[in-house]
Parts: sequence; C-alpha cells; structure tokens
Amino acid sequence: MKDSSWIVAILLLGIIGITTQNFFLMQRMDESEAAYEQHLDDVYFLMKSDSSRLYTIMDTEVRILHYAKPHKHPMWACPECAEQKQRGDKDDVQSSSKHVESKKEVGSQRG
Repeated sequence: MKDSSWIVAILLLGIIGITTQNFFLMQRMDESEAAYEQHLDDVYFLMKSDSSRLYTIMDTEVRILHYAKPHKHPMWACPECAEQKQRGDKDDVQSSSKHVESKKEVGSQRG
C-alpha cells in the first residue's frame, strides 16, 4: 500500500508540474504573439512605403527615357504618351500625335 500511495503522489506532482509549466508557457506565447503582430504591422508598413517609393522611381525613369529617346508615335505602357494623349483629347481639336507636331515645329524653327 505504501508503494501505491507514492506512485499516486508522484503522478499528481507530475500532473501539477506539467499544468503549471503549460500555464506559464501559454502566457509567454501570448506575449510573444502580441510582439510578433506588432512587428508584422511594422514590416507591412515598410513594404508598402518601399513599394510606393520604387513605383515613383520607376515612373520617373520611364518618363525620363521618354524624352531621352523619343519615339515617333505613342507607345504602349508609356505614361508620358498616355498623359499627352489625354491632354490632347481634352485640349486640342486636332488629336494628332504630339511627337510628330514637335518634330515639325523643331524642323520649321531651324530652317
């Protein structure tokens, strides 16, 4: 009978120990989860701002290349051509290409 009471006591102490350990572990996991979510919000904000900055850089580069190496007619996916076409449709009665007009104007000024 003595041995069975020791076994029961050891089992009860083991169960109480495991329960206490799990309780503290769950508290620590909740704290870690809150800190992790805060870091995820910061990472998401940084990714959004970096994406916006890269978009601005690429848009500026495309517009610079539009004027550095002009094309004779509006090109697909050229934001400067699209804006010129939109401005031309709204402002000008004649909706011809701005590129061709600018070359004619430059040619007539030289000669």
